[in-house]
Amino acid sequence: MIKKLSFKHRVITMAIWLAPLLARAQEEPQGPNGPPSMWANLLWTVLPFAVIAVLFWFFFGRAWRKGRSQTNEFIATQREHYQRQEQLLERIARALEGHGKDPE
Repeated sequence: MIKKLSFKHRVITMAIWLAPLLARAQEEPQGPNGPPSMWANLLWTVLPFAVIAVLFWFFFGRAWRKGRSQTNEFIATQREHYQRQEQLLERIARALEGHGKDPE
C-alpha cells in the first residue's frame, strides 16, 4: 500500500530531484562565442518590459482615447441638460411669483 508523504517529506524529495538542475544554474552560461556580454544581458533584462509596455500602449491607448472622447461628449450633453433644467426652473419661479400676486 502506498503511503502519502507529509509536506516536509515532499519538500525534501523535490529539493533532491531539483539539486542537479540548480547546480547547473550556478554555472556560467557559455555560448559559441564565449560568455554573453554586458549589453546582451542588459538587452534580455530590459527587452521583455519594453515589449509589454509597447503592447499596453498599443492596445489600451486606443481605448483611453475613445473613452476620453466619450467623456467629453457626456460632459457636453450634461451641460445642455443643466441649461434646460435651469430654464425650466426659472419659468416655474416666474409663474409662481406671478401667481401669488392679487389682480387689482
